[in-house]
Amino acid sequence: MRRGQLEDRHHERRQCATTVTDDVGSSESSERLFTAATLFSGGGGADLGIHQAGGDVRFAIDFSPWAARTHRANFPGRRFIQRDIRDFSRNQTNVGSLLSSTALVIGGTDFTHASPPCQLFSHGSMTGIGDPSRISSHSGTRQAYAATLPFDAATFIHRIHSKTGTMENVPGLVERYPDYFERILNAIRFRDGIRAYYCAWKIVRADDFGVAQTRPRLFVIYIRKDVAESVGIWSDRSVLSLFPAPTTSAPRTIREALADLYQSDADERPFFRSLRRTRLMDLLRQLPPSPPKPQRLKHVSSYFTLTRCSWDRPAPTLVIAGQKPDGLSGAIHPEFDRKFTIPELKRLFGLPDDFILAGPINQAVDTICNMVAPPVQKAICDSIYKRVIEPFKEPS
Repeated sequence: MRRGQLEDRHHERRQCATTVTDDVGSSESSERLFTAATLFSGGGGADLGIHQAGGDVRFAIDFSPWAARTHRANFPGRRFIQRDIRDFSRNQTNVGSLLSSTALVIGGTDFTHASPPCQLFSHGSMTGIGDPSRISSHSGTRQAYAATLPFDAATFIHRIHSKTGTMENVPGLVERYPDYFERILNAIRFRDGIRAYYCAWKIVRADDFGVAQTRPRLFVIYIRKDVAESVGIWSDRSVLSLFPAPTTSAPRTIREALADLYQSDADERPFFRSLRRTRLMDLLRQLPPSPPKPQRLKHVSSYFTLTRCSWDRPAPTLVIAGQKPDGLSGAIHPEFDRKFTIPELKRLFGLPDDFILAGPINQAVDTICNMVAPPVQKAICDSIYKRVIEPFKEPS
């Protein structure tokens, strides 16, 4: 069957959307159980997971204007601060003003999450950390010293004296720069040479938590020393027990994630059109539709190899460079010669269908592919709340 006929068949069989029983909103806690804050918040993937776990996110900080627009559209009424985190990590007065404006005090924030920019640590980065003063681009903004931002996050955590929290990044941070990563861990563990937090790390896969995407990500869990010891955590190693077990016995497939998804021609047309204008179409003809397992063109060299996805497997890790409509690498729809559309990407990240992504298509792809998958953040927060935050709050 010719590809044009496949597209016609696809359009004919669209159905109206129905509620998916395991939609991310279905397990949301209606009660606010703990206070929280997010740093490098982006479009709010981690924020959504924290909220679903019962967190009351009092403020979010990110300097990207597109992140601000997306965040404010999805979390109306929440305090979003569009500023550089260094305005706070290097100024205690600013921190005090921020906390007081959100009804928090030093030491009173139960949970803080940070997702510092990951591009320079990624295996796909040609330059790597390199010269830290070099200007790099991130989410529509440009900045220097991006590789040092995890240290600013650690300083901010110390300044607000957060009880618990997580930090997320790409596996390349520990795999390419283990010594640098150890310095980041120690920046969290110690303040002025004195133990302040216990922390441990683990590479967590999103498909272990009901997300139809493999997406391995590096997570650090940190617990303030006095809080940790009050609940029986006496070492960095013991923090590992807080990482949750997988919530699914089998990975969720692309077929399951996209079931009953309604899309308009306007959702799909830019992705079909963009790909037809590139030399990628000739390569795609070598990747037949609906393969039983993901297929790659081994003779095509790129940092994120072109992959035809399988309906009955999760998607590979979906990244910005690969998922732009006209990108010459990345994950291709199992059946059609195009990248995944914005509605499909939302399903493959565990976002609700009505989640709003501000900006043009390329910016929407940028925002979503930078996100923490909400079900992963929710599972980690559930564990920290049950094992640490809730017991710590109970009277002794």
